[in-house]
Amino acid sequence: MCPGYTFELTQHHEHDRDTIEDRQFQLLTVNHHGSNNYLTGSEAGYENNFTCIRKKIPFRAQPMTPRPTVHGPQTAIVVGPPGEEIFTDDLGRVKVHFHWDRESRGANSQRKKEESSCWVRVSQTSASGGFGSIHIPRVGDEVVVSFLDGQPDRPLITGSVYNSKNTPPWSLPANKTQSGFLTRSTKGSGANANSLLFEDKQGSERISVHAERNMDTEVEYDESLSVGNNRVTNVGGSHTETVKKDAAITVLEGDFTLTTTQQGIHLYGKTTVILQVGNSCIVMTPESIALKADAILIDGSQGTTVQGKTVHINQDS
Repeated sequence: MCPGYTFELTQHHEHDRDTIEDRQFQLLTVNHHGSNNYLTGSEAGYENNFTCIRKKIPFRAQPMTPRPTVHGPQTAIVVGPPGEEIFTDDLGRVKVHFHWDRESRGANSQRKKEESSCWVRVSQTSASGGFGSIHIPRVGDEVVVSFLDGQPDRPLITGSVYNSKNTPPWSLPANKTQSGFLTRSTKGSGANANSLLFEDKQGSERISVHAERNMDTEVEYDESLSVGNNRVTNVGGSHTETVKKDAAITVLEGDFTLTTTQQGIHLYGKTTVILQVGNSCIVMTPESIALKADAILIDGSQGTTVQGKTVHINQDS
């Protein structure tokens, strides 16, 4: 019996009913022990013990070469095909080019840069089933790549870093009190961006939100807005508000002014429009207009005309 050879097991109470294939075993190790009777005059003897596996199971020797290990994180550059600013797959993974990789560097390289690595996962602040946060590093970004358990075939991008080419969005250290996010419109110029800025300088605290084009806000239930001082709204085009139920504007102190500098003002009510100051009021309905006050003054500098099928003046007097 030698390691590597096979044998068929027979006359065994647990395996005699097995198929011939299941009774075929391959020897892995064999320990031989024998004794003779040259000195003792006793009977000679031989015994062995061995380890084996079924012949149908492929044998793989235990690897003795230590697994390559990457000690600590490295930085790399996100790469993609020419003309692509964002190169990713359905899991938000990207491909990177390590600084020490010479095979995909230079114009004479036979390997494309987007083939420099496998798809590398990107760590996010939250990643769940169909919800979470997402930020995909763009081509040219310098990212920090760690390796799970130090294994080179398990890379993971854990962050991004600025460098002399990719500088922070705000000048530092002049704006060191500012933090936030500034994106960049893909295939756009340097002036096209969305941003969310927090200014934490005491006495100048503010939050600035900029949408490069459209901004959509949806509230499925209630919304509350509280402004402690002044509020200014500037609309460069048209302004439309649709209220399904009631709408009210209350000015506690000061005046309410509604001014149009080019066209007229159209105030429409389906059943009634009431203009009231104290006890004086004008009530307009689809059938009539009623004026009520302690005194009514009509002054026409160019003339006054009262016209109707029937005109009553002091009818009850």
